[in-house]
Amino acid sequence: MAFDLTHDLDPALTRNLDLALDLTRNLDRACDLDLDLVLARDRARDIARALAALPVDASGADLTEVQVSDRALGAGVLDGVVWDEATRWPPSLREFVADRSEEIAAGVCRVRGGTERDPRAVPRR
Repeated sequence: MAFDLTHDLDPALTRNLDLALDLTRNLDRACDLDLDLVLARDRARDIARALAALPVDASGADLTEVQVSDRALGAGVLDGVVWDEATRWPPSLREFVADRSEEIAAGVCRVRGGTERDPRAVPRR
């Protein structure tokens, strides 16, 4: 009788062991994928920072089709952009850009960052 039980349990134990090994392999793959995602996210952030640090000269560009969300504007996506009188902005951005820009050369302007003061503004006392 003990032999019969052992004989019946062997295939079940083998199946359970196989399932445990499959689960372990799947868990290892999931951990590897998680690490890959973390590394990809970090790399994407590094690339975004590097791109944000590049100077943007939009002088003479037709930007009328550009769509910028309020969130992106709040994040300073246009900070530092250089533009001139020939630059064409979408109507929704013209006033925003003009109000936040300073002339850096004759007819050439730069969008100030959010923490920079408007040199035309009168200080309050």
